[in-house]
Amino acid sequence: MASLYKRTNSDHWWYQFRLDGKQHRGSTKTADKKLAEKVAAAVEADYIRQRFDIPGVIKNNHSL
Repeated sequence: MASLYKRTNSDHWWYQFRLDGKQHRGSTKTADKKLAEKVAAAVEADYIRQRFDIPGVIKNNHSL
């Protein structure tokens, strides 16, 4: 499950999670924590879909 944190000098929430031993981090691009939780969960789910070749992957610029 992705965790959220704030970086110094940033109003936005950032996510981090591990998949297959690799750390993934990124900005949720929102200061709203509830929305950030949803964004982080969606990003993590997308990585998992890509990893296991499950249909429904949202086209994005995330790299595995």
